[in-house]
Amino acid sequence: MLEKILGLFGKTRQGQQREDFVNLLSGSGIEVGALHRPVEANHLDVTYVDRMTNEELRKQYPELENEPLVPVGVIDDAESLSTVQDNSQDFVIANHVIEHMVNPIKSLLTWSRVLKKGGRLFLAVPDKRFTFDKERELTTIDHLVQDYEAPSQERDFEHFKEFSLYASCRTFNVRPESEYEAFAKELWDMDYSIHYHVWNCDSFGEFLNYLGKHFDQWNMKVIGQMPTMKEEFIYVLEKRS
Repeated sequence: MLEKILGLFGKTRQGQQREDFVNLLSGSGIEVGALHRPVEANHLDVTYVDRMTNEELRKQYPELENEPLVPVGVIDDAESLSTVQDNSQDFVIANHVIEHMVNPIKSLLTWSRVLKKGGRLFLAVPDKRFTFDKERELTTIDHLVQDYEAPSQERDFEHFKEFSLYASCRTFNVRPESEYEAFAKELWDMDYSIHYHVWNCDSFGEFLNYLGKHFDQWNMKVIGQMPTMKEEFIYVLEKRS
């Protein structure tokens, strides 16, 4: 199933325009959760970070057995990056990753923390209107704040049920819809990396604005924005201090 999902996020019609946003990055940094689709950036010195070793990722995603995975250099949780020092990275790349984060506010604050002053964060995010998430409701800011202030496994499991129904059953026909709750439990038990949250370009921009107004540690400014092209939108942000 993951192969089908990731297949929707290959090269898109914007081509050169996406490359222009990648070219706003320079130096040495990290890309989180790249698997077999890293951002193409030959001018960068990239260390790949994932929650599992390459061998473990192969077991987690057997559908990728014939795909070359990036060499994982750092094993860490993308939401905390506990092994990555503060103010140490020229860039962080999160290419179709933020939607997989249980706690997006914590994740964004973490990615900001590890950036040097002037370091840049590249965010490519699927627009739910043009993906298998199209039937799901936009994630509200109130919900994201709840996830940050009061994490809840019960609330997290609701995302698995949504994903199982709308993506697994209705879009990819993995199981009959009548089995969506049982399949959600299977995905939960195997710690499958689902889309927890969904946005469009406007709602994500509102989310970033909220962070700037309510979190002092979010000292980031938008230096580049690509509105939705095909199925994704892009933000590039720079750390001010």
